[in-house]
Amino acid sequence: MVGGRQPDMAADKRQILVCINCRSRKKKCDKTLPSCGYCVRKRLQCAYSRHTAGRQDAPLSRTERNGGIVPHQTGLSPFWGTVLSGPGNLEISVHAEVNRLIRSTGQFVDDITARYFKDVHMFLPVIARSRFHNSLLTLGATPSADLSILLLCMCLITPDPEPRNSSPTSKTSQNTLYLSARSIFAQLQAMISPSVSFIQAGLLLGVYEYVHGQSDRGLATISNAARMAYAARIHTLNVSSRHEEQASHSLQPEEAEPLNTWWALIIWERTMMLEVTTKDQPFITSVPPENTALPTEPNSIDQGIPVFSSTPVPKILVSTPHEVHVGGFGRLAQAIMLVDQILKAFSICDVDARLSTLHNLNTSLQSFLEVVVKQHSGKPSSYCSAVVIAIRSLFSLHGHIIQLTSAETAEGGRHADNTDSFAAIRTGITMTLDIAEWHESRPPHMGLMLPPNYVYLLRATLSHMEHGSLSEDGNRAQDSRKCLERSLAQFGRLWGIA
Repeated sequence: MVGGRQPDMAADKRQILVCINCRSRKKKCDKTLPSCGYCVRKRLQCAYSRHTAGRQDAPLSRTERNGGIVPHQTGLSPFWGTVLSGPGNLEISVHAEVNRLIRSTGQFVDDITARYFKDVHMFLPVIARSRFHNSLLTLGATPSADLSILLLCMCLITPDPEPRNSSPTSKTSQNTLYLSARSIFAQLQAMISPSVSFIQAGLLLGVYEYVHGQSDRGLATISNAARMAYAARIHTLNVSSRHEEQASHSLQPEEAEPLNTWWALIIWERTMMLEVTTKDQPFITSVPPENTALPTEPNSIDQGIPVFSSTPVPKILVSTPHEVHVGGFGRLAQAIMLVDQILKAFSICDVDARLSTLHNLNTSLQSFLEVVVKQHSGKPSSYCSAVVIAIRSLFSLHGHIIQLTSAETAEGGRHADNTDSFAAIRTGITMTLDIAEWHESRPPHMGLMLPPNYVYLLRATLSHMEHGSLSEDGNRAQDSRKCLERSLAQFGRLWGIA
């Protein structure tokens, strides 16, 4: 009797399973386990998922969550074991795997996108919200593969409002999500042409690595995304705009998103170059000339969708440090122009010429910092990133001057007065402490207001304090260090760092 029931049970099991390959080609599947006849004949990797008509987002069983949809390989994303057979199957496979990964974190797509555009978008205004939502939610259509991986990277970099970092399980889950995102991204790079969405996914991956203390890896990821951007020719927007009339010229709506994406690559390549182990690497991106348009702000980037607005965005040039209408992302771009000059000055062979250049840049940097701090006026805003990178580069510039002149003195050269450099570092430390104290006392309802580059400013400040750059009594210095350490912990909670 038991033997007579086994075929029926097997038939029932086959009925609830549908091969992903056969579903994508809209052909009947013979539902043979473990591999259907079509996949055996075509030598394809056969993967089954539960078929729930009309619901792609249905909850998965424990077996499916643990890798039942696609074969699991230890240490890699389950996606790694999937063999992709064509464009249609590619989109379905990527979309299914991204949905599985997101659901495994206990989050929902709507929550992720809402938090991303509320918090992270302030510091990384590269994705046009309306374009993204319209593309993701097109009725009856599977999102493109580049859009799906972008969604996964948004999930990766979006801080969880309920941190679970104290749990070893959650830490492993976050690491698995990161490895899965890198795995999918690497496979897609070999299969699809670079697009703005795919480049944005690489940008978010690189920033995630940077935030989590992997500056060298983050820089490599950003460099890779920049090469794809060249292939997609989004860098030509800046070039073409320089040949147009400058008087009353406006940035066209459809240019805003790729222009901001290119600017973000320029910004983050130089931001990470301040922290990497090997600092004499060549830049992949090129800093645009001063008659180039600054990037647009978060509230302007959606104007590339006609249903929202087709009004051109006023063009503000890079060479406008005292222009009052420059927003936070534009100020960050201007700060990075100074960082670029500082990093290049470090490689000047003649010591006197290098010191002269650095002192001139110090004057420009402090003038810029004064303008941005006044514009920021102690309020939470997108100007935080520009303030942070300006102080961080101030540390780097004067730390280099002190190191260079100290080495000369030790070798019997002329004695140089480092008083101004130590004073500048003390000013930077004081400013960082003010920022940390403000964030410590701010109301919790403000949400995430700590830019991703803030963590390296805190570490640099603590390092300078350890080397005696701040002249304070013992108790005051100890209180200052504790304040910075609390701010580091706060950053870790908000950005999901254990």
